[in-house]
Amino acid sequence: LELGINTQTDSLGKYGFGILPPATYTLEISMAGYTTQTLPGIIITDGNTTTQDIQLVAAVATGTVSGTVTQTAMPAMGATITVIGFPLLTTVTDPMGLYSLSGVPAGPQNIVAQLPPPSPAAPQTLPVTVTAGGVVNLDFSF
Repeated sequence: LELGINTQTDSLGKYGFGILPPATYTLEISMAGYTTQTLPGIIITDGNTTTQDIQLVAAVATGTVSGTVTQTAMPAMGATITVIGFPLLTTVTDPMGLYSLSGVPAGPQNIVAQLPPPSPAAPQTLPVTVTAGGVVNLDFSF
């Protein structure tokens, strides 16, 4: 709660805060291995019990994919790297052809690299297995 009041659940998952002054509160729920949830607009009225059930959502474990993109053995600056199925997980290589993508969901993924225009080279897709909290190297060569 925004008053800085903390509590923990019992073995059945039940929790309580005791008597609170009437107001509208925001409840924040956190537990290791789960996504922190914030629930605004919880109204506490005088003399009543307010019940708020919460369904925890398992956090998605992520890792990092990094590597180099080369074209005819030279660094490929400006190549676009994307995780297939996650269009927001994209980056562009630096002048040395290096890239790094963090927040990639753990498990098997397919990563696509595409050289910048006017390159006629077709995009390359490579499989990779991302480990939670780890860094995996994946190089592309055109």
